[in-house]
Amino acid sequence: AHWQRVGQGWTLDVADATSTRQGVASAPARFTIQRMDGPDARYQAAGNALDFSALGSLGMLSTAVPDALRHWLYLANPRGTLSAIELRWDAADDFDVDALVSAFGCRDAGAIPGIEPLDFRLTGDAGALLMAIPRQATQARYPKVFRKPFDWTAFGGDVLAWRDGDGWRVQTAQVSVEAANYAVDLRGGMDVQGDGSRPLLDLSALVTRGDVEAAKLFWTVNTMPPHAVDWLDRSLVAGSVTRGRALVRGDLDNWPFNDDTGRFEARADLHDLELAYLRDWPSGDKLDVVARFINNGMQAHASSGRSMGVAVDNVEATIADFHEPVLELAIDGKARGADLLSYLRATPIGTHHAAYLAGLGIGGRGRVHVDISAPLKASENTTLQGRVELDDADLDESTWDLHFKQASGLVRFDRTGVLAEPLAARYEDQPVSLGIAIGSSASDPDNAFEARLDGILPASVVFARASDLAPAMPYFPGQANWHVDLAIGAEQGAASERKRLRLASDLEGVAINLPAPLAKAAATKMPFSLELQMPPLGQPFTASLGDVVRVHGRLPGPASPLAARLDLGPGSATEPPPEKGVFVAGHPATVDADGWIALFTAGGTGGDFLNGMAIDVDDLRMAGRSFPGLHIDLEPQKEATSIRVRGEALEGELSVSTVDLNRRGITAQMKHVRWPDLPAGDEGAPAPLSGVAPATLPPLHLWVGELQFGTSNFGDTRLESYPTANGMRIDLLESKSANLDMRATGDWEGPAGENRSHLVIDMTAKSLGSMLDTFGYEGIIEGGQTFARIDATWPGAPTAFALANTNGTLDIGVENGRILDV
Repeated sequence: AHWQRVGQGWTLDVADATSTRQGVASAPARFTIQRMDGPDARYQAAGNALDFSALGSLGMLSTAVPDALRHWLYLANPRGTLSAIELRWDAADDFDVDALVSAFGCRDAGAIPGIEPLDFRLTGDAGALLMAIPRQATQARYPKVFRKPFDWTAFGGDVLAWRDGDGWRVQTAQVSVEAANYAVDLRGGMDVQGDGSRPLLDLSALVTRGDVEAAKLFWTVNTMPPHAVDWLDRSLVAGSVTRGRALVRGDLDNWPFNDDTGRFEARADLHDLELAYLRDWPSGDKLDVVARFINNGMQAHASSGRSMGVAVDNVEATIADFHEPVLELAIDGKARGADLLSYLRATPIGTHHAAYLAGLGIGGRGRVHVDISAPLKASENTTLQGRVELDDADLDESTWDLHFKQASGLVRFDRTGVLAEPLAARYEDQPVSLGIAIGSSASDPDNAFEARLDGILPASVVFARASDLAPAMPYFPGQANWHVDLAIGAEQGAASERKRLRLASDLEGVAINLPAPLAKAAATKMPFSLELQMPPLGQPFTASLGDVVRVHGRLPGPASPLAARLDLGPGSATEPPPEKGVFVAGHPATVDADGWIALFTAGGTGGDFLNGMAIDVDDLRMAGRSFPGLHIDLEPQKEATSIRVRGEALEGELSVSTVDLNRRGITAQMKHVRWPDLPAGDEGAPAPLSGVAPATLPPLHLWVGELQFGTSNFGDTRLESYPTANGMRIDLLESKSANLDMRATGDWEGPAGENRSHLVIDMTAKSLGSMLDTFGYEGIIEGGQTFARIDATWPGAPTAFALANTNGTLDIGVENGRILDV
């Protein structure tokens, strides 16, 4: 070192100066300081290889250094090398400087970030200072604002600073920053007030390349709420930034400029973005997004992309305030029905209602719109409203084996439910309206699933799954408007066991071609309802047909037979059903006995189907005749079915064998049978049993205490018959009355509708007049003991006997009688 006085000045030269700090010695340095000769303190200095650490330590000890700078020197611990410097200092407002700094570094301290290493050249005077930073790799740290260091592969530019009143203005035409996954150009400046407050910024940034992972480095954790940062970290999965711009103008003391005292605005064009916008929801990918950040909020728009198989047409995303962040999403897309269903199954909606979506299949295509409002601080309060527009889609439900074609309409959904508004569809090639409600969308809060089908359908389509009813469907031609409702109770609710199916129709358009009281013309309205549990095997059910019939009971199942009670006529069914079979009760107005006999005869015996009967019939129709006021009881017994009839026209009991019927036959013990004449005008009606094949009838063992045909009384009557290969053998037909004794044998042979009867009939009467009285010809002959034999054949059943259509012989002998009025 060499010091020399020159007049009022002096010169200090130091060569090979070193310093040791924390055990590390600096490189040799050289510097010269000269105080100029004169009354004023003017200096010049020059040097090279000066250690910044040593200069910083000296600065911390000097009271000439401002306190704020001394504090920063202590915290930041600046280091590096002042490679070369030339300084002229006359006063704080009159100086020149030219310095070259190498490997500068400092820790972050207070509001000043840390950086290391950094080479730059500082030139200027009292008017302005220019920092020229060549492109270089460096690292910057600002942990109070940004979570991770910035590792820049290239950083450089020019920064100009000058005093502005009590503060400084810092400005740059361009500072370029490059990293492995982004590149940014900065322009603009800031005003640093001299009052210790935050600076006023006037900056713009241009992102020339980047990816969304890099964007996570720039979240300002000192101003952004943790929930907002967490959502941005989680939701931005992958993608690239093809272009980005940002600007800020305002005093940071007023950040985030909610009072419009400043403005921050940024725009990012994102390509191939993968966005996981909500937990447990399928993420969007291949999204092209334009995102805008304005002050403390965000707006984003996506014009294309996918989420699973759903093509995204448009997405609008908004967070109005990052301090109270609520994500508002509006999503529009389109997809094949199968992809829409896969998307729904992958959401919490699909997970919660998996059981009801498991068997569902959707064909065709549809459009989807979803509105989501998600408070990022309390995601459990997220609300969602969505809709799917189906167009010509096929719906298949494999669980119930249901298939709908050409379905069109809206399906709405939210976080807790799905509602298919009435969809126009085709079922079994018939137009129908289909509605589905799942979860909270169900009309009954106790239900987890509801479905409704409305349409004009044939009965054969409605009951197609009830294969046991298939033989009966031809009796129900036509089609009517049907309403089908299915309700399944929520597993944890009060109706957890509910799996209820309801069918209802007014049957207008459907004829019921069954005998009275069930007969109905197609044009007549008659409300029908059926309710049962699903699956139906072994489950209870109820049904009704107007005021005609009501049924309740249990359907057959693997461990239980059919059990039902059928009540005819008006009223309500309150009695329980039998343990098995069907019990018929009630008070029908009219019963068509011929029709039911023909129906059951054609269908064979019912076995255990009919368990019993107790009905009162106002009008029993049989053989074209009316039998009023009858009570009928039917009781199955061990080997036979007992039928008891009580009324003015008929009274007695029949026993129909249920074991070996073709051998044991039917036995009847009737107190009286009063068979009325045909009503006037119906004389040409077919005779009883005219449409029956005689060989199908079992043996008949009949006894009638009083048999009366119209006004003819045949008294005590017996019939014994048995079937033969060609028909029926009438072994005995015998009647005894006060006026006539009759005995007949013969045969009734041939197929139904084409059979003939042949009988040999012997009749005796004490009085021919009385015998004629028996046949309704009163007052013609008095007295005359009579013996007669008829050997005749006629078409049809024995009941079709009439002299006009009979071929045969009549032998008759009469004694001691006279013809009256002669």
